[in-house]
Amino acid sequence: MPLLILVLLLSATTAVPKNEILIKGAAPSASDASTPVPEAGPIVDGRYRNAYFGLNYPIPAGWTEQPAGPPPSDAGGYVLTQFAARDGDRVKAHVLVTAHDLFFIPFTAATAKDVAARTRSAVPARYTIEKGPDEITIAGRTFYRLAYKAPVSRLQWRMFTTEARCHALTFTFTGTDTKL
Repeated sequence: MPLLILVLLLSATTAVPKNEILIKGAAPSASDASTPVPEAGPIVDGRYRNAYFGLNYPIPAGWTEQPAGPPPSDAGGYVLTQFAARDGDRVKAHVLVTAHDLFFIPFTAATAKDVAARTRSAVPARYTIEKGPDEITIAGRTFYRLAYKAPVSRLQWRMFTTEARCHALTFTFTGTDTKL
């Protein structure tokens, strides 16, 4: 620990408060440039690709990538990508792809099934649960599906979560057009 304080003191460009330890927050990092990190996933040739999670997800024609989400959280949460179908300025449907490190998740959850169950229990009473969480298989992987809606606005959510590299990997589809 004394070495860390010395390094911080020597590398600081401003005065370090006396008797305090400064610790850098969450930041993308790896031991080398070729090691993938969870949040590094470009959209290439109409597909979202993430080497860390082994994803190669096709984006439907007419859907566009949305602005990048926030940086990784100290609680191990990542916005991996998001894309939407638009009608002019109006978003008709939206997909949010997230990952949450199960070691740091801010509630008790050891599996993706736990995350889906916790999400269901956190859905406010003004929304209607349509189904789930149900176990389904997509591309040979076990997912947990949760579907709910807001009756007044007709907004609907379809959440699919699975486990990948100690993370709950979640695809959340939102919109009023169920066909999209």
